[in-house]
This record gives sequence, C-alpha cells and structure tokens, in this order.
Amino acid sequence: MDFDSLTSKYSTQGPSFYMLATILNHPDEPPDTVLDEFCAAFGPAKEAVKQYFGLWESVYPNYSASEQASRLKAKRKYGAGMYGPFYLLAGEIYTPGVMTAAWSRLERARTDAAPEVVAAARVEWLAKGLKQADLMLDTERAYERAVDTGDKSEFLAVYQALKDFRKANADYDGSSFVGLGGAEKIWEKANR
Repeated sequence: MDFDSLTSKYSTQGPSFYMLATILNHPDEPPDTVLDEFCAAFGPAKEAVKQYFGLWESVYPNYSASEQASRLKAKRKYGAGMYGPFYLLAGEIYTPGVMTAAWSRLERARTDAAPEVVAAARVEWLAKGLKQADLMLDTERAYERAVDTGDKSEFLAVYQALKDFRKANADYDGSSFVGLGGAEKIWEKANR
C-alpha cells in the first residue's frame, strides 16, 4: 500500500484514516461495518455524522484525466504549489451549497450529541475541521478574485480570518489547522 502523507486533518479525514488502520489489521472487515464503528464514536449523533461524511463522498468528482487536466489548465494562473489540484478545483467541488448542506448535517449532529458530553465534543471537533475547510475555500475564492481584478481587499480580510481562526484554535489541535504548503505560500506573498 502506498500512502504518501498523513496531513493531520483527522477532523475532516477521520473515516479514511480509521478505515485504513482497520483494514490493515482486519482485511476481511466489511467497509460498511468499519464506517458504522467509526460513526458509533459519536454516540447519539451516529446517523447524522454518517450523513455528514456521506455528503463528502457523494460530491467527490470522478474526473477523467483529460477533464481534470482541462479544469486545471483553466485555473493555472492562480498558482497552487504541490497541492494544486485541491486548491484549484476545491471551489468547484465544495460549492457554497455543498458547504451549507454540510453545516446543516453538523447542526443536526450537534443537537443529537448534546446529551452526551464526549459525543458533543467530538462533533465540535468535526465542526472545527469544517470551519477550517470553509475558510480555506473562501480564501482561495477571494485570492482568485484578487488575481482577476487586482483588488486584494477582500482577499486580505478573508485570509486574516483564516489565520485568526487557526490562532484561536491552536491549543485545540494545531496540527489539524496548519496550511497545505504551496498555495498558502502564494497567499502569503499576496498578503504583503
């Protein structure tokens, strides 16, 4: 098995990491059973959390190589470093409507988990991962508009909000809120 990195994004990639660890140790375990076990850690919010992660699976595109290359070519002027495809295509995949649907599912999970302190804390951890993703999407969209228009004011404000969020949550799980390298180096240059 080739797994190129663990970028510490457990609050957004938890099922993938849990599945990987489980299947390596129990290769005959059915994937649905593993996912159910992961979601059970959220107590009474199990079904809402399952729907939350199911949303991500449902919107992930299956671009052909040529379609992905075409989409990337159209956005190359924005740069993006080593994680380019994520930054360049994320806004097309994780649209404002998708993000609203994700927040709706997490709100249900918050309500369902409320009676259990541990389950509620776990759902809040997921919410922090979603907030990080939302802010990164907002920052990339604002960066692209700044490149297109020459006006960096929106970008500077949104990027500062992302940095403020990370600073405010550094003691929560700082490794989950670090940047993804290349694109954020581009953002830092534009921030000057």
